[in-house]
Amino acid sequence: MRKEAHPSQVTDSAVVHAEEQGSLEGVIKGEVLRMYQEVAEHPEGEFHFYHGRQAAELFGYEREWLDRAPPGAVASAQKPST
Repeated sequence: MRKEAHPSQVTDSAVVHAEEQGSLEGVIKGEVLRMYQEVAEHPEGEFHFYHGRQAAELFGYEREWLDRAPPGAVASAQKPST
């Protein structure tokens, strides 16, 4: 037969889980921002995701608009993260 947890134990466990989850989210967000910065500074680099004009066209940006945009703005274009 399963023994029920004391309410304070459940609350403590939930707090620990929430703190761990918050810490993990911070690490992931920091890594995503670092990668975006890397693409912006080195658009010629190789990355594990699409970027640059080819990616902008792939994700539906109109070629005419891309032709009018400054080259540097298109060089590091990438699909926004969600």
